[in-house]
Amino acid sequence: MSRIKAYQNPDRGPAWCAEGEMGEFSYYAGADTLEELTSLIAEAAAESGASPEVIVVSDPDADEAPIASIDLPAVVSQ
Repeated sequence: MSRIKAYQNPDRGPAWCAEGEMGEFSYYAGADTLEELTSLIAEAAAESGASPEVIVVSDPDADEAPIASIDLPAVVSQ
């Protein structure tokens, strides 16, 4: 199963980051808001045909319980 961890970035760069596995591939993205990040993940999932579980964590490197789960929005193809 694919799993993406979303977290607030304490360093310089995008305010929110996501990393993990999407299908057979590694995935990484960054955005200014969690909503923007969720949209990027949803677009990548639609393109790859994957259905990743998306969770919010405080530390992507720790093995901790997720703070929240995110349901990906539907992506409308243009």
